[in-house]
Amino acid sequence: MENNFIYDIQRGGYAFDQSDEMGNINFHEFIAVINKFPWVEEIEKANKAKNGVSPTVGVTDKITNIVLWLSASGEANQYGYLLGIVYDKTERSFFGFGKERTKRWVTVYLTEDMKVIEKAYEMFFKQNYSELSLILVNLEVFIDAESP
Repeated sequence: MENNFIYDIQRGGYAFDQSDEMGNINFHEFIAVINKFPWVEEIEKANKAKNGVSPTVGVTDKITNIVLWLSASGEANQYGYLLGIVYDKTERSFFGFGKERTKRWVTVYLTEDMKVIEKAYEMFFKQNYSELSLILVNLEVFIDAESP
């Protein structure tokens, strides 16, 4: 199952569509990456760039095409994390009576608790999406919209 996951990094200030593809990863390696990631320095770069993205580390499940990403925003001395999930969402158009269509959807949650983040990624890497949903539902929603 470990080869089913790839990750990428967006440094602070990168263009929205720019990222560094990093390759295959497993849960323990990923936790080491996010714990060693220079969040404060990258937040400062993003704040100076003005138009770029906040630093983000994302993982894609190659089987389900679900992406769980972690970003940080704020100021160097006071910042928080955004935990985003991108997935396919099926809905009916025309007030629920039309044809079903699938859209890429993103929901972004706010948290400052790295233990919650680690537990979310543990469930993600286990592909236990029902448990992951139970973790995410307890977080404050920042964005819930069609993915750009």
